[in-house]
Amino acid sequence: MPRPRYRITPSDRPFASAYLGRQIEQQTEGFPGRIDREASGWVEALYHAGEAFQTSRGDADTLQAWCATYLSELDWVRLKNAIRDARRRLRERLGEKEAMVSTKLTREAWLILSHLATHEGLTLSEFIVSSHKTAWIAMDSE
Repeated sequence: MPRPRYRITPSDRPFASAYLGRQIEQQTEGFPGRIDREASGWVEALYHAGEAFQTSRGDADTLQAWCATYLSELDWVRLKNAIRDARRRLRERLGEKEAMVSTKLTREAWLILSHLATHEGLTLSEFIVSSHKTAWIAMDSE
């Protein structure tokens, strides 16, 4: 069997299990993707997939095996997106100091900041903070 594109880690297992459980419970159309709805006996196959899920959801490795058996490529993409979103929501809920945000830079701005950061031996984020934190703090005291 080829190496899976995505590996469910123990820390991601609760997120994956919750997402997959919702998909099964809500009987989301076309889920799981590897069960052919045109084939005879698909209802039984769907029932067995749900039963197998219940015994697989408690452990990352057995959940990974369940996913490899039942999920289509599209299902995997949706699962990875759901896990990423759940991680982000958890970080925001916990008020994680290092929660990431994204911003758009022009190519020129990125090039300048990247070279300056590399010259200082810093990441881009570390460079921006070290270069502007004092001015930002000073603005608060005005």
